[in-house]
Amino acid sequence: MNTIPKKEYLTLAVHPWELKLRYLKGKNLMRVLNEAGIYFKYSCGGDGACGRCKIEVAEQDRENYQELLSCKISLIKNAKVKVPPQKVVVDF
Repeated sequence: MNTIPKKEYLTLAVHPWELKLRYLKGKNLMRVLNEAGIYFKYSCGGDGACGRCKIEVAEQDRENYQELLSCKISLIKNAKVKVPPQKVVVDF
């Protein structure tokens, strides 16, 4: 008997806007933010070459943030991010 895997949703807290986003486990961080109306001013097409999508990322219940490229991260846990407003265009 084949069983269909259950879709697992997680939460992303986005600062400084205090947004709480729900996303499918394994989804790319940049895509999650784009779907929420937060767009990076990048020139590389999202392949990590320009570094303009670098933001601070941490697990939801931790305070130790790491600077990571949002285009290269697949989210597998509840997380929180600090997005510098000067790096993005916001449409929400």
